[in-house]
Amino acid sequence: MRFPAAFLILLFIQGPECLGCVVPSGQQWLVTGLKNQLVNSIKPLCSPDPSTLIALNLAKNPDACVPQNLLQRIKDTAAQDMTSGKVALYVLALRSSCENPKEVVTSKGKTNLVDVLEIKTREEIESFCKIANELPTVQYQGTTMPSSSSV
Repeated sequence: MRFPAAFLILLFIQGPECLGCVVPSGQQWLVTGLKNQLVNSIKPLCSPDPSTLIALNLAKNPDACVPQNLLQRIKDTAAQDMTSGKVALYVLALRSSCENPKEVVTSKGKTNLVDVLEIKTREEIESFCKIANELPTVQYQGTTMPSSSSV
């Protein structure tokens, strides 16, 4: 919780210059090259990558057809056997496209990806806790924690 507050404080201290991003004209070719690589990385027969849509939206890709097609493919595959991390990426991709992740229209009807994310996260935490209780100690991000059964 401290990071977002600190980020917002820095954002306000920096002023509006921090909000805009201007690429010098002499380096614009680099951005164009990255956009082209992103567009070329989209494979029609492969699972859509929400990270690509996020990047294209952040780069303000002038070719509106590419993000729209990718967005539709992301909507069509929403919540199909995903981990919480994958669902979170889908939520971010939809939000970056000004879409509501709570009302995703898929081929199977409407899906609320925020609810799916909450359920998947809860399931993964419960699974982690179950495994943690079976072990004498648990290693989490470099910190050894005693499990509840050994306390």
